[in-house]
Amino acid sequence: MPGHRLPYMAYFTLPRQQFYYDFVKGPVHFFALDSDDHEPHGITMDSVQYQWFVKQVKASNAPFKIVYFHHPPYSSGAHGPTKAMQWNFAELGIDLVMAGHDHSYERIERDGVVYIINGAGGQGLTKLKDNDPASKIYYNRHHGFNLITVTKNTLLIEFIDTKKRVQDLRVIQKHI
Repeated sequence: MPGHRLPYMAYFTLPRQQFYYDFVKGPVHFFALDSDDHEPHGITMDSVQYQWFVKQVKASNAPFKIVYFHHPPYSSGAHGPTKAMQWNFAELGIDLVMAGHDHSYERIERDGVVYIINGAGGQGLTKLKDNDPASKIYYNRHHGFNLITVTKNTLLIEFIDTKKRVQDLRVIQKHI
């Protein structure tokens, strides 16, 4: 294990001591992936991590599937997209992909998948770099957070800024 990860591993207890794992909470199956290019099992679609992910997704019976990791596959922000993480999420039936890294808020929709990039939680907010054509909203006026409310057939995703204003709202509905 690379030395820069030792403090992280000392603080957090991760399943199987991996940086990627999954769990189910109610009607949602969560998949935590490692998008760092130092991941020993790789981050591309020919990696061990990707093969594990596909196996877990295909075995899932949960109505909603949410994937999260640090580096956004698509982004209009300062760091831009992470091409290695542009996996076939739509083909696998993923509903929502969440990432950070860029210090702003953005919602991108591509092939039926909602991508939320939210790095607006603390550090200084950054400006728009390149406008992704699939971007629905780019917000960098105030810090904020996502609130996700889940029922058996609805995901309600809100971005609320520090002024307590809802700046973005997206509903994903399932007909179960």
